Amino acid sequence: MPRHDNAKKFMSEKRSSPEQSIPVVRTTVNLTPDAIEAVRQMAKERGTTVADVIRRAIWIEKYLHDTLKAGGKVLLEDSDHGVRELVIRPLAKIVGVEDTSHESPVPIEPPPVIVLRTVEQQREEKRGEIALLLVRLLAGLGAGALALLASAGWLKLDIANIKEILTVVFPSVVALVGTVIGFYFGGRADRGTSRAR
Repeated sequence: MPRHDNAKKFMSEKRSSPEQSIPVVRTTVNLTPDAIEAVRQMAKERGTTVADVIRRAIWIEKYLHDTLKAGGKVLLEDSDHGVRELVIRPLAKIVGVEDTSHESPVPIEPPPVIVLRTVEQQREEKRGEIALLLVRLLAGLGAGALALLASAGWLKLDIANIKEILTVVFPSVVALVGTVIGFYFGGRADRGTSRAR
C-alpha cells in the first residue's frame, strides 16, 4: 500500500465493530446526473449501497480538507504510478451550508454624519429665518391692505378709516422689516469682508 493512502485504506475497511461506527448525521447532497451514475457504479463495484459510498466520500473529503488545513500534504498515486499532490474540488454541494463566496459583500451603512455648527453659523441661520418670516409678514400685510381697499365698497367701509389704519400699521411694519433685513445683510457683508482680509 503506498504512503499517504489512508483514504483508500478507509474505503476498503468494513465497519462492523461499534468503536469504528460513524455517528449518524443527516445530510442532503445534490449530485449531477453524471455524479449519480458514477456513485452507482462505485457502489456496484464495491458491493455496497449508494448511501454508503456517499457517506464515505463525504468523510474522505472532510479528512482531506482537515489534513490540508492543518498544513499537511496529501499525495495520490495515479494509475501510471506517478505521485502528485492533491487539489481538492468538492464532489457535491451539501445543502444546508450557505455558500456566500459568489456573493458580493453586504453593503455597510455609513455612520451618521453629525454636523457641529459654530455659534456664528447658528446665529446666521436664525437671522435668516427671522428675516424670511418678516418678509412674509410684510407681503401678507400688503396683500391684506390691497384686499381691504378692493372690498371697501362691498363691505361698505369708509375709505378714511382704512387709510388711517394703514398709515399707522403699514409704516411701522415696513420699518421693522427693513431694519431686520438691513441688519441681516449688513452683518453678512461685514463678515465677508473680515474673512477676505
